Amino acid sequence: MRVLLTLLFVLLFVASCNDETEVAETDEELLTERIEEQDVELETEEIADMNQVEVKSKEQEEQLSTDVRFDGDMTLTEAGIEVDVISNLPVGAKIDFRAYIDPYGGYVVSQIVTKGDLTVEEGGVIHGTIPYRQDDFVERYRNEPIELELKFRPSSSTFPVHLENRDELLRFYGEEGEHLEGPFVVETQKYDLEKPSFVAAASVIGPVREGEVFTIEEPVYSEPPADYGDTNVWMEAEIADIDHRYIYIEGSSNLLYGTSIYGNIKSSEESRFYQNQFSYKTVIERGGTFSMLVEYESLTDEGFIRLYTHPGSNHPRGKVVRDTYGEEFEKIEGDIVKPRYDGGTEQMIELIIPLNPEYEDTPDDVDVTKDGDEMKLILSDEILFEFGKSDLTRDGERVIREVAAWLKEKEYRGLLKIYGHTDNVGGDDINQPLSEDRAENVYEMLRTFLSDPSAYEFEVEGFGKYEPIASNETDEGRQRNRRVEVLLQVEE
Repeated sequence: MRVLLTLLFVLLFVASCNDETEVAETDEELLTERIEEQDVELETEEIADMNQVEVKSKEQEEQLSTDVRFDGDMTLTEAGIEVDVISNLPVGAKIDFRAYIDPYGGYVVSQIVTKGDLTVEEGGVIHGTIPYRQDDFVERYRNEPIELELKFRPSSSTFPVHLENRDELLRFYGEEGEHLEGPFVVETQKYDLEKPSFVAAASVIGPVREGEVFTIEEPVYSEPPADYGDTNVWMEAEIADIDHRYIYIEGSSNLLYGTSIYGNIKSSEESRFYQNQFSYKTVIERGGTFSMLVEYESLTDEGFIRLYTHPGSNHPRGKVVRDTYGEEFEKIEGDIVKPRYDGGTEQMIELIIPLNPEYEDTPDDVDVTKDGDEMKLILSDEILFEFGKSDLTRDGERVIREVAAWLKEKEYRGLLKIYGHTDNVGGDDINQPLSEDRAENVYEMLRTFLSDPSAYEFEVEGFGKYEPIASNETDEGRQRNRRVEVLLQVEE
């Protein structure tokens, strides 16, 4: 009996151990399953986060475009240059702003008068005020041409380190801007660079005046000529317009995009000097066209515009120009090609545009300008007056007598406007009455010499320092600004 009971106890113990082992194995399986489920959940969340970043990046790229656009205004205010522009650039991108005085004069004359950085805000907004470097900026450069430029240059410094998707943006635009496209894109490649660089730039040129608004317009380019880039080169140009300060030239050529063109004016072949100390500059555009303006002092019957370029003309795409035309332009030919120096091997391109005005025989010591049907006779104060005085000199009386005889010979009638001007040296309390007195004295003397004063109406006014025709930053410019003008209407 005792043996049977012992055997039964052993059987029960073994059965109990088997049940505990099965339970333990079941608990271990459940734990493993839970861990695996958690791993799957974590992996799924990580993948979702990565997908979200990729989706966000793709959405941003879809909103952006390599065809960069600018639209809006820049305004000269009392505090500085106010920028209010819309673009399609990413938030946080840096925009370089620069203002150049005398932008037509090329790198020799043109100078930066203020600059600064702006940051693209939500919606592509580019807004801010760039202060002037001089407190008297508007007074100093009044009426002088100024170029306002916004420039987007893809690079590591354009996108701040903290900017999301910074690397993606650099790849999107290209580290040299090589993916940029559209009418605002400008390509440059200096002589010593193997690869070109590209920027998106919007620039506007206008006069320095407080309140002047500079509106950005999309550049429009024509189709390039069929023989674009040929080494048998040609260039055509004509005078499109003339105002009292500039001669406007429009032209076309098969020269390469980015070739520099310079221009200046001479009064005659015998003239030793040009009317401008430095030549004016433009660049052949993508479609093979170009626009240029050249400042002038006086129109003459033998005067002409000289357009030219040569190997050392600081071409924006210098490497391409040199590789195509040769280091001395030795690869080019055509009617406008000539030796740059007598006896030298270097060649250049030159085109002469005659002025041929119809009112050439004006009196000596009188400069002539024209704007539409308005002619202006400019009489320098050097001849008319003693320095700081308003009484006419003998030479001044002689010049006015010649002007009266010229008016009679040409049979001009009607309104004569006689305006006095000064430079900006001194205050309004001196310059304003001086300009008025000088205009009044010229008027009185002109009436004396006119054979029939009743054939004319007169308008006499002094403007002081407020209507300069040249920069007051130089002695030559201040000299040109001290003047009396006689304006009359002529039939074109």
